[in-house]
Amino acid sequence: MIATVLGVGSRMETKRKPMFGDTLYMVTSGRRLNGPVENEYPVTVIKVGRKFFTVVTTGKWPMEVQFHLEDWKQVTEYMPTHYLYESKEVYNLAVKRASMMGEVTQFFREYSAYVVPKKRLSDTQLETIYNIVMEVTNENTD
Repeated sequence: MIATVLGVGSRMETKRKPMFGDTLYMVTSGRRLNGPVENEYPVTVIKVGRKFFTVVTTGKWPMEVQFHLEDWKQVTEYMPTHYLYESKEVYNLAVKRASMMGEVTQFFREYSAYVVPKKRLSDTQLETIYNIVMEVTNENTD
């Protein structure tokens, strides 16, 4: 779930440049023998360079993690396990957005031409959805 939530998509988002001493919100995801694990930490920016910046967790065992300046993605040769947000509220909005997108995707998957839907959209509802999709599609091609 977390990788889906935090994977911003194909479009690259440019984030603000963090400043030394900024407090950000980091979510760590991974898999353990007994299932997925997610941890949440407030972190502090301790280094800002030309291409990367470093944050550190507070607590008994501090952990330093390096991120790219332009998109705040973890610097790693492997799949990232740490994701940064401006605050917990921004993270919660990303989770909510991913949940809503999942519900919409599931609805249209079930509403496909190959499955007889239990409930049908009215012509007005279908036109409204079509207009929204076309608006977003045209914005992304510009």
